[in-house]
Amino acid sequence: MDIISTEELKEIASSPAKTAAKPDSFDHLRNSRRYPFHWKIKLVPEVDRIEALEGRTINISQDGATITLRTAYFTTDPVTILIQVPPLHVGESPMVLEIASRMVYSLLSSEHNAFIFGIKFCEFKRGAEAKLNKAISIRKMSSMP
Repeated sequence: MDIISTEELKEIASSPAKTAAKPDSFDHLRNSRRYPFHWKIKLVPEVDRIEALEGRTINISQDGATITLRTAYFTTDPVTILIQVPPLHVGESPMVLEIASRMVYSLLSSEHNAFIFGIKFCEFKRGAEAKLNKAISIRKMSSMP
């Protein structure tokens, strides 16, 4: 086994880290821009008979979302995502969007101290697509860097 000198350790520590790609680094492969909205969600498995899992979005687009859950769960079966869009004004109720979806990937994130899941939206229920598009367009100006 080779011994690394102090100078080599300092050089390694000061060089940019080479880490595995984060889910958000695949933005160039996505069809829609993602927005960093952190909305409450419930993931409801359509086949497994378990309770809904609660979490938050990390980012969202018209095509899908990256979400966090405290529970390790993955399925290739359909899931329903209930997204709670916060109200714009005091006294208004949050809007809940129901979207049939599928899980694309899952990983454990030390950055978020949670499990991260890629979600692909498949079918919008009860006008959810138009409502999501409107919610994004109203809020996206305030989220731009």
